[in-house]
Amino acid sequence: MLNLSELIIDPRSVGKKLFLVGIKPVYEYRDGHRVSDEVMGFKYEIALPEHQMEKISVRIDGECLMAEPESFEPIVLEGLQLSLYWTPNGHQIKATAKGIRAVSNK
Repeated sequence: MLNLSELIIDPRSVGKKLFLVGIKPVYEYRDGHRVSDEVMGFKYEIALPEHQMEKISVRIDGECLMAEPESFEPIVLEGLQLSLYWTPNGHQIKATAKGIRAVSNK
């Protein structure tokens, strides 16, 4: 049987314009409980204007790569990967990336 978490969603489906709206630290969890105060990475909250400003959280492990935005910051995600998983609250989207950077104003 095919597992939903094995399906890969085309990253182009989120749209071409992406806006960073917030950043939160990610900690290590086991069995639903936080086991450390060590920051493992960061979740970047991204607004999707091509989807009525729906938001997704994209996890990037390691150091924080951008400053907390004062407003909507246009960004580019590098190596975005999207997949599905199920929780008792329904299906959710797992989003990870290798990097994030501000859109250059060239």
